[in-house]
Amino acid sequence: GVTSPVFLEGSVGERGEDFELAVRLGGPPDQEDGEGAWTRSYRISKAGFLVGLDRVAWDIANQLGARRSDRGDGSLVLPWTDDFDAYCDYLRGRHLSQQGTPEALEAAIEAYHRALILDPNFGAAWSALAAAYVLLPEYGGPPVPEIAPYAQAAADHALSSGARFPEGLAASGFLKWFHRWDFPGAEEDFRRSIELDPFHPVPRYWMARAFTTQRRWEEAEELARAALELDPSSAAAHLTLGMFLMCRGEVGAKEAFRRGLELAPGMHPAAFLLGTLLALEGDLEGAAEEFDRFSTLTGGDPGPFRADLSALSDPAPTPQAVSALEGATFFGPTQSAALLAHLGQTEAALTELEEAARARSPYFL
Repeated sequence: GVTSPVFLEGSVGERGEDFELAVRLGGPPDQEDGEGAWTRSYRISKAGFLVGLDRVAWDIANQLGARRSDRGDGSLVLPWTDDFDAYCDYLRGRHLSQQGTPEALEAAIEAYHRALILDPNFGAAWSALAAAYVLLPEYGGPPVPEIAPYAQAAADHALSSGARFPEGLAASGFLKWFHRWDFPGAEEDFRRSIELDPFHPVPRYWMARAFTTQRRWEEAEELARAALELDPSSAAAHLTLGMFLMCRGEVGAKEAFRRGLELAPGMHPAAFLLGTLLALEGDLEGAAEEFDRFSTLTGGDPGPFRADLSALSDPAPTPQAVSALEGATFFGPTQSAALLAHLGQTEAALTELEEAARARSPYFL
């Protein structure tokens, strides 16, 4: 094998009905490694492009010391579609879905739809579409009851062909856990997804979140840290670890949220949770900065947050803070309930939580 760290970089360009691909495997891009770098150039026809991409993938894998026997089917790039433009839209969607903003997630959904118009049997695109749909309510999109049928339909399409799509199973698990509160069914889908692709971090950090809500602490931590080992650059994996540590009352949650925001500056859930944690710890100035960031990212009114923090520092304006918090906010009643609870307003918080349960509000669990 090769010594760590190893970085892969490259470029892609079009030339008629072909595209040209250049890759470099070696040390960090900001360091000169001269003859030590491994470089290759490829010219691949758009007709049968997945076969060419699989050859590129195996060249890289072999350079890293992998063997074909490590993968039972012998393919690293699976033949999901024969339509080059559909595959490009699929890749655009994958890129957008990692950016952590509602606008990017909605753009990813549009890209997956374009891919599926070109190839309605593109199972991987159906899987990715289902995964994007299940996250949409969490990112401020339509409420759960409205979006769940679309997510379910996409997951059903992905799994109906009999093909094995780990992402589709993960989306089905997320839907069962986060939207339907079917914990056993969700765990079964998550575990099947991991069995099909042990190197995919998403089902691991989604299952970690599900286990955290059930207080299955040891299993949740193991899954969250395994997801980060698989993809240290995943903002969502850092967010998940932060949520676990925050719920568990352990150190490291702030650092995990901040790392997630470094990787995905538009990931507003991390800003909200970091602000909440800082407020609980008494750092009201730091909390105000994060709540302002959250409001800027979501286009929401920062007034309820400021009223909450003012009441935490001086109980006198508590009635005004309660009035500001009772009502719709970006995350709906769940967010209001959390802030009301910080003020010791138990009855008002429970009223909001009852509404959250009725509406299947994101983050309620």
